Formats: sequence, C-alpha cells, structure tokens
Amino acid sequence: MRPRYATFVCSPWHAAANISWTIAGACILLGTVLTVPALPRDRVGRGAAWLRGGAGVGLMIVGLFPDDVALGPHVLGALLLLVGGNVGLILLGVALRRNNQWPRLGSIAVIVGIVGVVTAPLMPATDHLEVSGLFERISGYPMIASFAVLGCLMIRRAPSR
Repeated sequence: MRPRYATFVCSPWHAAANISWTIAGACILLGTVLTVPALPRDRVGRGAAWLRGGAGVGLMIVGLFPDDVALGPHVLGALLLLVGGNVGLILLGVALRRNNQWPRLGSIAVIVGIVGVVTAPLMPATDHLEVSGLFERISGYPMIASFAVLGCLMIRRAPSR
C-alpha cells in the first residue's frame, strides 16, 4: 500500500524527465566543486558547498529512483534537494554578502532560499490538493536556476589561490 501523499503520475516522457534530473544533479555537483575556490574558507562557505553538493546528489537520486518505483530513496533525494539545497543557497547568499562579492545577488539568494525552505513542507501537506506540485516547483526550480546563475558568475570571477 502506498502512503497517502504518494501519487501515481507517469508522463509518457517520464524516462526523459528522470534522465534530465539525473544529469542536472550531476551538473549541480560539478558546479559545486568548480565554485569552491570562490567561497570563503570558513564554516559558512564550507556549509554552502556541502549542502549544494548534497542537493546535486539528491536530484540525481530523484532521477534514478522515481516515486512510483522506489518511494523511500525518492523522498530522501527530494529532502536533500529541497531542504538541503535551499539551506545551502541561503548560506551561499550569506557568504557572498559577507565577502562583498555580490551583495545584491547574495540577498536574492537568501530570499530565494528562504522561500524554498518555507514552501518545501507545503508539498506533502497539500498532497490531497491539486497545488501540491506547485509548491514542489516553487521550492526547487528557483533554487536550481540560482545555482546556475551564481555558479557561472563565481567560476568566471573566482580568485586565484
């Protein structure tokens, strides 16, 4: 018997979606590794890197273990992505503000991360409503887009050490 919050949603394109999430997770993990030199070497910088890397691993798990096949690993991956990734984005924003690298972008990252952390628990809380998927997207997509934008900027302007 499936838990109450799980639903069978299977698009004809489910294989492509799962492959894309797995590849996107690998890109987040690679981007995290490439941006480490641009982060401060304190707890905030290290925490941001670990949590962003964990978000990449989480997205790969989501793609490798669809919820209609392996719910447990899928939920674990989603937690790593949606909670860990958004907290990592908040820490990244704090690090960027502290170092005066990109204070405005850092502030935006903090706001996006807070919105993601707040909306992530609304997904299972509204599973019986049609808006459940909306909260999943509000929590995840802006975070992933922020990782991409900030990652490109950080790689481009990484200090040489």
